[in-house]
Parts: sequence; C-alpha cells; structure tokens
Amino acid sequence: MTTTPYTVTAPENRVDLLVQDASARDTADLPLRLKALALQAGSRVILRIAGGCSNQGPQDKKDLARVVVEGTLGFTGVAFSGGTRDIADGAVDPMVTELPALMAQRNPGCVALGTVPRTGMLGLVGESRLELDAEHHNVNPAMSAVCIVQDGANRDLGWDGDLDMYFRFMTMLREEEGFTLGLIAWNGGGATYKEIMQAGKLGLPVILIKGSARKTDEVVAKLEANDPELLSQLPADHKLRIAHRDDPSSVRALMIEFDLIENG
Repeated sequence: MTTTPYTVTAPENRVDLLVQDASARDTADLPLRLKALALQAGSRVILRIAGGCSNQGPQDKKDLARVVVEGTLGFTGVAFSGGTRDIADGAVDPMVTELPALMAQRNPGCVALGTVPRTGMLGLVGESRLELDAEHHNVNPAMSAVCIVQDGANRDLGWDGDLDMYFRFMTMLREEEGFTLGLIAWNGGGATYKEIMQAGKLGLPVILIKGSARKTDEVVAKLEANDPELLSQLPADHKLRIAHRDDPSSVRALMIEFDLIENG
C-alpha cells in the first residue's frame, strides 16, 4: 500500500465530494454525479463491499485483499464501499474501504465509489486537508467520488447512517438503468449485520466470506445451522451464499452465478 496516504490517486486526479441529506427519500434527490460516474463503468453492475477489520492483523488483511481482488478479476462494474481511509505509522492501513480502488486498478472499466456518514464535525487540518471528524477519519483519495451523508448541519450520524442512502442509490440504478446489484461481506460489526440483512431482504445476492470473523461469521453459522430466527427475517428465495477466505475461486464462482462478472 502507498506510503503517501494523503495523495490523490483517483484516475481523474481528484475526488468529487458530495453531501447528501439522510432524510431525502425522492430518488431525484440522490447525487446525480454518483450516478453519472456509475454509468461510466464498463458494465452495469454495482457491488457493495461491506464489513470491517477490527481486531484483525496483517495476515487477515492480506487474506481480505487476496480473496476479494483475485475473486473479482475481470469485474468492470462499480466497486462501492465506505469512503474512508485508515492510516497507521504514515502509511495506508489496509481495510475493506481500500478494495474498490484496488479492484479499479486491476480491472479496466471498474469505477470506485464510496459513501460515508458524517459522524462528527468536518474540518480542515494541516495544509487544508479534510478530516471527517475529531477521530481523524480521512476521505479515501483513491476513489472517483465519495458521498458524505449527513443529518442536517447540527446532528451527527452513527456508522450505519449511510445505509439507507446507498441502498436507495443502488436500487435506483437497478430500476432506472438496469444495473445488477450485489454485496460482499467480510468481518464487521453491527452496521455490517444491518447491511447483510437489508441486502438479503431486498433479494440481493450476498457473498459472505467464511472465516472473516465477527458478524459475517455469525450469519454464516446461522445459515449453516438453518437458524429459524435468521431465516424468518429473509425471503424464502434469499440469495445469501458462503465463500471462503482462503479460496478466491469460491468468490469468483458466486460472482459468475449471480451475473456480477462474466465467465471467462
């Protein structure tokens, strides 16, 4: 990963920053710039990558990058995730939010987009570098655009505050532009659980990476056990499927099955 983590490496040499109010419900109020960028992708597919890396070590993060990047080789749609970048000791700390840019680097035609809830007051530090909150979260400078979702000017959101907006955006692309939708989940906490379940309820293909721990593995275990509580919250024909962290081909097979990538 780059040792210049604040340098813009997006293909356009800039990252478009958009601000969206969380209360907006009309699809006409969704950011048109995000839609325009999505339509520049080589295929009409949008893949949300959900999850986190809390309490995970270097090997976990290497496995994450390998299983997702190798499992999605040839992907030419929109790679979509949270829009932050974590930095440790002056270098990028590899997280789920780095995957869209890595996919775009490996796959011509792929477009990397992100969303992030405003969890604190935006501010400028140093030589006018933007920070998202007092915890020093940074915008990911490798994405073509990041949409900041806020609850008005005076209220902060939790880390799940962008979920409704991004699902509405994805659904709009499906209904208006014929996009195929999907979601990959790795690790993660409460927000990731909500993402998995919301995607499942909407009938979206969900690829759960077994062995990634926390909420993703919790859902995997319940699926394997045919847990009645979990299944009662999902449609009978739900598309939650299991891949394995040590086998990128298991991700690729599901990507092909759900028409998220061409077989070739």
